[in-house]
Amino acid sequence: YKVTGVQTCALPISRRPGDYRIGGRRKTDPPEGSTAALLLTWRRARGLSQDQAAEVFGVARKTWGRWETGERYPEAAVVERVKAEV
Repeated sequence: YKVTGVQTCALPISRRPGDYRIGGRRKTDPPEGSTAALLLTWRRARGLSQDQAAEVFGVARKTWGRWETGERYPEAAVVERVKAEV
């Protein structure tokens, strides 16, 4: 569908409470009680970016992002450290 020679999307893009973006894709907050939710809560409570949180744990930002979305899971030692600080 073209309007004055510019390619556009006919559907509006909406944001809902709890939505955030990682890598340009919209993601919703992870399910409550999940490891991903624990990591996200820990990071937000400290006002850290994903880069800063990753640096604290000595991992790459992409790794941290994957942990937060539930795409991958951290080692048990990381989870225990975060639980102790929440």
